[in-house]
Amino acid sequence: MVVWVLILIALILAYFLGLVDLDSWLKASRNLATFVSELYIRFDLLPDALHAVGETFIIALFGTVVGALISYPLSAISAQGITSRWLSLTVRTIANMLRTVPAIFWGILFVVMFGPGNVAGAVALALYTAGYLSKFFYETFENVGKEHYEALGSLALPWMMMAKALFKHTEKQMMSHIMFMFEYNLRTASILGIVGAGGIGYYITQYVSILNYAAAFTFFIVILLFVFLVDGVSYIIRRRI
Repeated sequence: MVVWVLILIALILAYFLGLVDLDSWLKASRNLATFVSELYIRFDLLPDALHAVGETFIIALFGTVVGALISYPLSAISAQGITSRWLSLTVRTIANMLRTVPAIFWGILFVVMFGPGNVAGAVALALYTAGYLSKFFYETFENVGKEHYEALGSLALPWMMMAKALFKHTEKQMMSHIMFMFEYNLRTASILGIVGAGGIGYYITQYVSILNYAAAFTFFIVILLFVFLVDGVSYIIRRRI
């Protein structure tokens, strides 16, 4: 019954979206055929594509490293049991706000502030990463056994010393989270170029805007292979942490 209801809803929505128009599908098929026929790798652009990948890598790495540095104190204050409840909730709300705003919106903001380029993308990813890693980190803290909190609490340590002790206890999980975030940021940095925030996405957008699909395809293939490579290396490292 549920399946038929979903099918009915899908058909109704498809009608309002114009997806049941046969002419639209025929036109889309012709456009796709034309597009695919123009896709080939321009080897003369490979040096430029590799340079763009390097920019994307630097943006993603900066965003991950700086975001992680910001998230350490944020997560320590946000975790319940380390600081007072009202301070924990306040800082946790700030971290949630950083994470709630999509990275591309942060990119637009910093393009307005710094102008188009890599700086805007790097700073945008740093803030976005701080929000996400703060959540990952304080959840990791809160998953630590109560006996550790009780043992540290009995020593009457300041919250910074208590956080440092918990960091040492959860170091492997933290590194795994950071590696995962870097993989994510590498993909996000590729998209931020759409709004002018640097990286390979900027070049792809420029080529698409002038209908140079072969050039855009070349840059796309290069970043795709690079992301696959980074994912593989990151997976191996996280398995050994």
